[in-house]
Amino acid sequence: MYSTFKKGIQKIKSISRSFFNWADSRKGFGFSFFGTTAAGINVSAENALSFPAVFACVKSISDDIASLPFKVFTKTDNGKIIAENHDQQYLISKRPNQFYSKVNYLKALISNFLLWGNAFALIIRNKASGRPISYQVLESKDVQVVKDEQNGRLVDVFYHNTKSGEIYDSMDIIHIADFTTDGIIGKSRIKIARETVAQGIGLINYASKYYRDGGALSGVVESDGHLTNEALAKAQQTFTEAFGGGDNVGGVGFLPKGMKFKQVKMSMPLTDMEYMASRKFVLEEIARIFGVPPHKIGHLEKSSFNNIHEQNMEYVQNTLLPIVTMIEEEHNAKIFTHKEEKQSFVKIELKGLLRGDIKQRSEFYTKMIDRAVLSPNDVLRLEDMPTYEGGEIRILPSNYLSIEKFDDPDFRKVAKPKKEKEIKQKKSKKNHHEN
Repeated sequence: MYSTFKKGIQKIKSISRSFFNWADSRKGFGFSFFGTTAAGINVSAENALSFPAVFACVKSISDDIASLPFKVFTKTDNGKIIAENHDQQYLISKRPNQFYSKVNYLKALISNFLLWGNAFALIIRNKASGRPISYQVLESKDVQVVKDEQNGRLVDVFYHNTKSGEIYDSMDIIHIADFTTDGIIGKSRIKIARETVAQGIGLINYASKYYRDGGALSGVVESDGHLTNEALAKAQQTFTEAFGGGDNVGGVGFLPKGMKFKQVKMSMPLTDMEYMASRKFVLEEIARIFGVPPHKIGHLEKSSFNNIHEQNMEYVQNTLLPIVTMIEEEHNAKIFTHKEEKQSFVKIELKGLLRGDIKQRSEFYTKMIDRAVLSPNDVLRLEDMPTYEGGEIRILPSNYLSIEKFDDPDFRKVAKPKKEKEIKQKKSKKNHHEN
C-alpha cells in the first residue's frame, strides 16, 4: 500500500520550508505547557504525571494493552491463522527495533497518546524494497502535524520532527490520535481537563507545605510588654526556627520572661472532611477522564466483589478496545502492500482480558462444545494449553436435529417409533418400581 501513496519527500520539503522555519521559531508553543489554570498552576504532560491518579491511569492502560499478544495473521477459508513466516511477524510480536521490545513499544505509544493526545512511530523502510525493517517511537512533543490544504480541501498530511529537522511522509508514520474534531490531530485529555489536574496537584502541594511547616497554626505567643515591629519580627523568627517545622515536633521550648504561649483551636488537620472529599472527587474525575474504573487505581470506596467484574468488562470494551482498534488500523494501513492487505492483518488479542473467571469460562466452553461451535482443541488453544490428537472433532447431542431432518417425512417415520418405544420403556420402569 505504501508504494501507491508515496508522494516524494523533496516536493514536501519545497512547499513547506517556510512553514517549518516559522514552526522552529515557535518550538515548544502549545507543547511545553497546556496553559495556566485558575489555581495558578501550569499543567503540562510531564508534570501531570506527578499527580498519582494520572500516573496510575496512564500506567494501567498502557500496561494492560502492552501485555497482550500483538501478531500478524493471515485469512484462510477456516478463519484466521498466525502468519509465522511473515516478514513483519518478528517486528510486530517481539522486537519492533533493536533497542526495545514489543511491550515497551506499545507502552511508549500509548503513554504519549494518553498524555499528549497523539502518538507517533516512524516506519523505517528498506530503501530497495520499501518493506518496514523497524519501528521507532517519536516523542509527541517533538512532532509537528502539518495539513496541506488547498481551497479548504485537505490534500496531504505530513510530519515534521522539530528535534531532528526531518520531514516524514504520512505513509511512514504510525499516528494514533485521541479525540479529534478534524480527523487528523488528537486533543490531549490533560489539556482539556487541566483544571482538574491542577486541583489535584494543588491539593498535594498543600499537604506537602502543611507537613513542611509543621502543620497549621496551633497557638500564639503573648507578651506582657510592648514590642516594636523589629523586636516582634526577631522574636517570631527565633521562635519559628526553634519550634517550627516537622523536625521540631515534640520538642521542649523555653520562652523569655514576660512571654507566654497560648494554645488555640483553629488548626485544620488533613483529615478534614472537605479536604478528603476534594481528594476523592479529583481522583474520581481523573479516572473518569481516562475511562479507568476507580478500583484499578486503588480507589475501592464504591467497589464490591460483584461489580468489579462488570467494571472490568466495561473497561475492556469502552476504554481499551477503541485504542487497540486504532493501533491495528494504523499498522494495517501502512505496513502491508495492496496484495498483502487482502490476506494479512495485525491484531492485538483482547480475549485474555474478556475471559472472566474460571466458572464463567467453564460454562461458556461447555455450551460452545455442546453446540459444535468449538472443538476441545479450540478450547485448549483459548486457554493457552497444548492440544491433543483427535481433539479437533466437533460433537452434538444425539437428540439434536437439523431443521431439514425434522421436516423430512422419511426421517420422522423412523424417529416416531423410536420415540414411542422410549416412552413405553419409561412407563414400564415406573410401573415396576411402583409394584
